Amino acid sequence: MQDEKLIDAVIAEILDDPEALSEVAEDIADELADLLEDDPTFKKKLYSAAMEEGDFKKRIIKNMVKEMTD
Repeated sequence: MQDEKLIDAVIAEILDDPEALSEVAEDIADELADLLEDDPTFKKKLYSAAMEEGDFKKRIIKNMVKEMTD
């Protein structure tokens, strides 16, 4: 498809439709989940970025404690 105006119009409509946008978000999340499993570089970058967030470290600690006490 080479019609840029048509593509832009379709994208604009998708962005204005919450249900369609949710479908796109789900598709992207699925692709990123696959990438996380299959691409060690992506996984390393994601984990490194997450570990730099103080709140994320607290979540990890809470999850570890919860797993130990369940």
